[in-house]
Amino acid sequence: MVLKMARGFHERSMATASILFIVILSLNAFNLQGVQAQNQLSATFSVSYQQGYTKIAGTVTDINQSPVEGAIVSIQAIDPAGETVHFDMVYTDQIGRFTDEFKTPEVFNGEGTIYVSASKAGYEKGSTQANFTAIPEFSTTIMATFMSMLLALTLLKRKIAG
Repeated sequence: MVLKMARGFHERSMATASILFIVILSLNAFNLQGVQAQNQLSATFSVSYQQGYTKIAGTVTDINQSPVEGAIVSIQAIDPAGETVHFDMVYTDQIGRFTDEFKTPEVFNGEGTIYVSASKAGYEKGSTQANFTAIPEFSTTIMATFMSMLLALTLLKRKIAG
């Protein structure tokens, strides 16, 4: 009888411990979700275009708008046809800033999309995108062709006039 009572007590204790363990795990999972939501990264950036180069400058912050140092920023530029024209990864500085610059391909002319995502251990990844319009640098090939045509037209004009 004592053995039977001890076995019953042991089974109830195991059941109680199992329920307590499940409750603790559930509470920890709930708390981790709250931490992730508080550690969401946000990236903002601007795009400028000068002399055949596209420049991207931005900042990575946390949910409190505090700058995040050492975040990895992935930058990808896509042309209107859906082709990747630039891909790079940079890090944010002490005050959460990042910059990147790439030569706009000569074949690119028009509107494209830049995708930026930021990640860092202990934070939930943040991403954003923006459209940009770029006109590639006037290439030397185009310039040589233009000059050849101009010379041919000038010679043709002289021949007709004279």
